[in-house]
Amino acid sequence: MKAVNKPQEVFLGLGCNVGEREASLSQAIVQIEALDWQTEKQASWYQSPALLPKDAPEEWDMPFLNTVIGGRTGMSPQDLLQAIARIEASMGRMRRGHWGPREIDIDILLYGQHIIEEKDITIPHPEMLNRDFVMIPLAEIAPEAIYPGEGVWHGKSYREIRAALHANAQIEEYAH
Repeated sequence: MKAVNKPQEVFLGLGCNVGEREASLSQAIVQIEALDWQTEKQASWYQSPALLPKDAPEEWDMPFLNTVIGGRTGMSPQDLLQAIARIEASMGRMRRGHWGPREIDIDILLYGQHIIEEKDITIPHPEMLNRDFVMIPLAEIAPEAIYPGEGVWHGKSYREIRAALHANAQIEEYAH
């Protein structure tokens, strides 16, 4: 899938746990909106503990600030992924290893009802159903939207998935 004729509804997950977290999320959203992107929905911001590998240094244990935005774009998934990588680089994202601290992290969660499995991009995001910090804000702004992926959750709403998988979530809404 390269060219997109009509704008697609897309959901992006954003998070950071390094530096001025509020400013970083705000700046990332401004930069996304400078693309071929029209924001239609923005979830509340949530604070969550860092996901850490077993051998992570203690200094990696900093809480994340997360949100999800929904909008429309005419960009292809690949073009959007490249644009997001440029935004992350411009904001100083450093690669510190799997689940390392992040100046900014922007993930394409959903691209319309498309299922995409390519070398550098998988949509729906392969870990989204397992992450409180994705599913709670996603269910907030798109409760009746339907999960397009395969498996037991295919055809279920994000409200249903959130209720089933994230009832005991370890995140809290963050006032900003």
